[in-house]
Amino acid sequence: MHHSRVGLVCLLLSVLLLPSPMHTQDGRQYKVEAAFLYNFFSYITWPGYDSPEALRKPIICVDKEDPVEPYLRYIQQHAKSTDRPLTIRRISNGEVPTSCNLLFTRQPLYDKRIIPQDTLVVLDSDEDLEREGMIELTQQDGHIVMVIHNERMNNKGFKVSSRLLDLAEVR
Repeated sequence: MHHSRVGLVCLLLSVLLLPSPMHTQDGRQYKVEAAFLYNFFSYITWPGYDSPEALRKPIICVDKEDPVEPYLRYIQQHAKSTDRPLTIRRISNGEVPTSCNLLFTRQPLYDKRIIPQDTLVVLDSDEDLEREGMIELTQQDGHIVMVIHNERMNNKGFKVSSRLLDLAEVR
């Protein structure tokens, strides 16, 4: 296994082993969501880039006070020493997510905010996936299920690795 892959696996395992703030199943859910969000940068090629590795300084935007944020901050601290440092931005409900490579939100996108073409939208609701979302992370039977809306991603210039598609339900 390549050295950077070993480091990534160790980082993701350390996120999963973090103590949960309230020692609940939800805490584990947020850890897994954070690991997925960071890993998307290794398996998705953004519009205007030749490969996932070409996006050197990814920016994840999350809603203010989202419970996944502390786990993303943990990854951010450990990613500083890697070749792919992570930036996390908090956004207000309804705020246009400019300068974001990835927007993760639990809020409905009913407000029809304008989302830049090159922003990957990751949601946690079936209903919203059919609107603007490209990837959905939901909890089913105690597990995180990933749904990828591949046609929508392709239409916006994103290319998803076959490895990631193998792990997801594709619509």
